[in-house]
Amino acid sequence: MGSSKIYVFFCLSLVIFSFLIRLIGWDDPYFGFHLDRKLSTLQSIESYAHKGVDFLKFQVYWVSNGWQKYPLIELPIYQALSAWSSTFTKTVLSASRSVNLCFAFLTLLVVFQIAATQFCRKTAAYAALFFAFAPLNLMYQSATLPDISSVFFMSLAYWVLAKYLQGTQRKIFFFIFIFAGGYSVLVKPIHFLPVGILLVTHFLQQWRYPRVKNFSNYVIRHRAIIGSFALITLTMLFWFGEVLTRVNPTTPSWLGSHLYNPSHLYSVTFYARLLYRWFLLVLNPITLSFFLVGILLLFRDHRGDERMALIYSIIGYYLFFGYIISSHEYYVLAMVPFGSVIAGRGAVWVEERIFSDFRIRSRHILSSVIILSSAICSVFIFSVNFIGALDLDQRSLPIEKEIHGVLDKHKYAYVYVNQLNFPINSHVVYDRTSKLKFFAGLFTKEQVRLRSHPLRPPEILNRLKSYGDVVMDTSGLAPEVDVEKIQTKYQGHMRYLLFYRFNKEIHAQLKNKLKSYKLIYESEHWLVFDLAFR
Repeated sequence: MGSSKIYVFFCLSLVIFSFLIRLIGWDDPYFGFHLDRKLSTLQSIESYAHKGVDFLKFQVYWVSNGWQKYPLIELPIYQALSAWSSTFTKTVLSASRSVNLCFAFLTLLVVFQIAATQFCRKTAAYAALFFAFAPLNLMYQSATLPDISSVFFMSLAYWVLAKYLQGTQRKIFFFIFIFAGGYSVLVKPIHFLPVGILLVTHFLQQWRYPRVKNFSNYVIRHRAIIGSFALITLTMLFWFGEVLTRVNPTTPSWLGSHLYNPSHLYSVTFYARLLYRWFLLVLNPITLSFFLVGILLLFRDHRGDERMALIYSIIGYYLFFGYIISSHEYYVLAMVPFGSVIAGRGAVWVEERIFSDFRIRSRHILSSVIILSSAICSVFIFSVNFIGALDLDQRSLPIEKEIHGVLDKHKYAYVYVNQLNFPINSHVVYDRTSKLKFFAGLFTKEQVRLRSHPLRPPEILNRLKSYGDVVMDTSGLAPEVDVEKIQTKYQGHMRYLLFYRFNKEIHAQLKNKLKSYKLIYESEHWLVFDLAFR
């Protein structure tokens, strides 16, 4: 086997390994970070799998700040696709994870094409492998989030536009551009910004006198792609300005302070978090060094063409949307393709310099060392985050474990929760440093707990909502339960009634009220009735 084939086999093996890492926590919906967002998306997928998808009648799936609910404002294409895919898998969770891994693999191929189009195939190989092992991708690409699919379609639209600007004007490209861009703006509109920046960068770098004539000539010459971009933009404005406000007038406006707030530009914390994420999440210390070299090379060699949009996209993303992405690290997934491509350009230059200065015989060996070093660094960073995601038995997992196996999860359930006795303070969330010290034997569980903060209500609520609709009771009395009314709402398909955190006295009252239904489980905190048996 020749050295080139061995090198290709080595690279493919690394890509496969990067996807095997993503299988960690596959069957655990509570593994990882940003649990409230991931669990709420999973619930919407499970609901669609039961009820079917209606794009104009959105189901509430996001819980924030106590008990206030907000409606879904993204077109739930990913949720629908995952629900449909669940017919071929054992669980909705495995279907949703599989869908995202498919999108992750397709995005890797698109990143390769972007780098090959903008630079060369060698840069593309580096970019693809850097992208495959980006710590942020290892952490989130198998998560139940719509962002992974949106990043793919944004990257696809960016690549198609880059090909067009270099002279490829096949008709199929316009259809792909409209489809990919339309998906992006209807699911995660902030991800589409780099595509607009690429188009604007190409125009401004050809801005010449006389300006009016130059502008009209540019519009006429590129009318097809400009028209496609305008159509995508108008679709986004119509979706968020008309459709959503008619469906639910209380929907937060993406065009107001929820989307753009410049206050982050004056915050030291914002810049500290930005450096941290690019050093340890978007890239790693090794690829970040190549990224910085790549930026210098772009300014040196490509200040007069559209390749500069790779840098401008990153700057623009943080400039416009830094406020809303500061508290959501997975929002930065859209920047990983651009960081990987720029780092790939820097890696090629470093490889060429080392090869020529030190007279190394095989470039494949040098390239393999660079790639393997980067991969090991990313896996180490992922391992630290993996430890940070482990459960120490004091989060909300006991809520899930206690009822696991009691219910048929494919049947509807209705959950009454005593809000006056809701166990928020009995559950805590740990910082990663404390967890690492615990697993290193430096802290006990009690020491970790003392350094921790109470868990946010959304995670516990999502544990409960995994069984069915939740009703928060604040009366302190036994709730009034109208089984017939509930069954009417669910067209007779309601199977279980659950009561959580009511005291023994109320348990006795409930058992008396519902004595015509079978009590299938009872504990200190739970009562579970099966409505299928009378």
